[in-house]
Amino acid sequence: VDCLTEGDRYALVGSFMLESASDGTIVKCDPNALSREDLACSNLVLIGYQANIAYNAYRVESVAVADEIDDGWSLISGITTIEESFVGNYNYLYIYGEGPPISMNVIYKDISMAIIPRNWE
Repeated sequence: VDCLTEGDRYALVGSFMLESASDGTIVKCDPNALSREDLACSNLVLIGYQANIAYNAYRVESVAVADEIDDGWSLISGITTIEESFVGNYNYLYIYGEGPPISMNVIYKDISMAIIPRNWE
């Protein structure tokens, strides 16, 4: 992934919805629940992958920031700064959703990754 530059900041934003795996009921997540607890919210992970080498998870601190913004959809958002170890070491870049527990289905939409302009310097 040669398009990333050390020190650049990126925002990951999207929406997700939780539903019960048993009956499809829409469920509101609890941002304070630990990962894999019954009502834990989903989060996003930025993953780099290099051919023939196991992937390296590059965690982005993403959290549910708004519940039920639209018909059961919750907003998920996070910001990360690209570190030197991530630049030029991977062939592919993935945004991976993880959590909640297996008792819930998670549906994602409108996931994006956008550079934050450096006018903050």
